[in-house]
Amino acid sequence: MYNGVFLLFGATGDLAFKKLLPAFYFLDFQEKLEQCFYIVCIGRKNYTNLEYQNLLKTKFEDENIEFLDSNFNKFKNRIHYFNLNFENIYDYFKLKNFIESSSLDLCTENNLIYYLATPPKYFKTIPKLLKESQLNSISKTKKIIIEKPFGKDLDSAKKYNTIINEEFNEKEIFRIDHYLGKQMIQNIMILRFTNPIFENILNSEFVDNIQIHVSESVGVLNRGNYYEHSGALKDMVQNHILQIISLICMDEPLSLSTKDIRDQKLKILKNITVYDENNSKKNIVIGQYDKSKDHIAYVNETNINKNSLTETFVALKLKIQNQRWQNTPIYIRTGKGLDKKYANVIIELKNNNKLYDISKSNIFIIQIQPKEGMSLEFNTKTPSTQINIDKQHMEFCQNCNINARSPQAYEKLLLDALNNDQSLYTRWDEIESEWSFIDSISKILDIDYRKKYLQKYEFASLGPKKSFALIENDNKKWLFK
Repeated sequence: MYNGVFLLFGATGDLAFKKLLPAFYFLDFQEKLEQCFYIVCIGRKNYTNLEYQNLLKTKFEDENIEFLDSNFNKFKNRIHYFNLNFENIYDYFKLKNFIESSSLDLCTENNLIYYLATPPKYFKTIPKLLKESQLNSISKTKKIIIEKPFGKDLDSAKKYNTIINEEFNEKEIFRIDHYLGKQMIQNIMILRFTNPIFENILNSEFVDNIQIHVSESVGVLNRGNYYEHSGALKDMVQNHILQIISLICMDEPLSLSTKDIRDQKLKILKNITVYDENNSKKNIVIGQYDKSKDHIAYVNETNINKNSLTETFVALKLKIQNQRWQNTPIYIRTGKGLDKKYANVIIELKNNNKLYDISKSNIFIIQIQPKEGMSLEFNTKTPSTQINIDKQHMEFCQNCNINARSPQAYEKLLLDALNNDQSLYTRWDEIESEWSFIDSISKILDIDYRKKYLQKYEFASLGPKKSFALIENDNKKWLFK
């Protein structure tokens, strides 16, 4: 367990109010936080400590976060608000003095964790000023947790990393991808490596194709400034989807150590490529949501350029260049403004049957959200005097019990950081490989390509029509589950 001070930069933003502080509240409720653990909520707004605590309670109520007043009153005693200009060195000296001269110093045990829940432009500034103010000098151990996006391309990611490495070594840097904290993402390794029935068939001999769907039913909401410079490719594929692929396709690690797991994931990330490199454009589909009767078009959203060519949808046909997965296509599909919100991994097995006249394949599904669980579709004879074969469905649902609260992703990730477990955090060479792959696609998606091939699709639809041709040209189809 961790005694210390958690310094949350960006404590007045949505991430802090909707994800991070609720996660800490539930960890406190479960008695997973030490008594000597405090959270310094750092923001640019000039709140008193009491004003901030009252605002936090209001935010919890607005987000329908279940809590009791008695539990919240206990939790809020861990909260200390501190007003700070992220670019003012003198404010960092004041923060250092605040910690050293208050009761917080009695419980730090010389441990500090910095969490950068800020816009990326401060990823360079904050570590630099932490060093210049000698704030880190008051602690024997220190860690820094950095939210995505970690860069906008490989070059900018390298620059961020160089600056952060001046003050923190790799073992002290936690690059967070909240998708890795989702329950069924964590369950992938358990499902694979404790069940030979699954692991022994996860290779090109048995798998016909892999599909990864991450569908969002909302538009860009209030994230226009960010999304306009990101798009679906960098927002979802660069981190979340590539990490899912690495967990699904990696070989069994030598052990459950952080290093061994990351080493196997890295082997996959280094070998992902678009199918048919010589004609890769045909295996890339980008789209942008248009208006519907109930929603405006992307180009009419707040902070969006009226002539924007940013993609809100991307579909890709990928492959992994290794012996295990040779010639096995991986289809990914993600976007905003689609028909519904869900995320899953669908593994369709080859139909090698030579005895019976059937066309139904076995399908293994890992459901990530909103339902958490897995299912298996298989063939069996229906009760009759004839040989009639029908597909049956066997399902495990992890969060169907309404009395069971499934821990949220940030609960797991924050607890791991406190316990110095980096296995669900992303190592630098993983980030480097991800950006290298994304940059190779970004070079294809230049202005001329976007003007010619960016497809509009109606909001709340299934996406661009061309995305269906991507998979149907291979005599396959999207398996919407």
